[in-house]
Amino acid sequence: MSSAALERGPDAAAAARRHAREVVRPHDEQLAHDVELVVSELVTNAVLHGSGRITLTLRLLQGGVRVGVADLGPGEPRRLEVPPGGRHGRGLFLVEAVAAEWGVDRLSDGGKEVWCLVSDEAAEQPLGDAAVTQVIFR
Repeated sequence: MSSAALERGPDAAAAARRHAREVVRPHDEQLAHDVELVVSELVTNAVLHGSGRITLTLRLLQGGVRVGVADLGPGEPRRLEVPPGGRHGRGLFLVEAVAAEWGVDRLSDGGKEVWCLVSDEAAEQPLGDAAVTQVIFR
């Protein structure tokens, strides 16, 4: 497992995308594009609507990647009704379109982890200890 501390703020999503690209692209370039998209959306939601530390966890699986974005905020993500021409509120629609499944887990520190499986056939079979990375945004 590796971890790195990054600044929480407007550049967090870009930093998270770069990290996801570096981790996933060597294994599957097409999958890396999908992972970058969901990472960007989930980290942006955590920056805009969460609180405290943000932790991005990527777990390479046989046939996919489990993406987890945790923060200390008590709220849960929800899909919004977006008016025609609306500029915000489509993040979870994009996650649902790309991910095989997604959900929210409550954490012992009172926060939450929003997670999704990105793959054609995601299976919870890690590819070894080196296949798990974490990035922490403060």
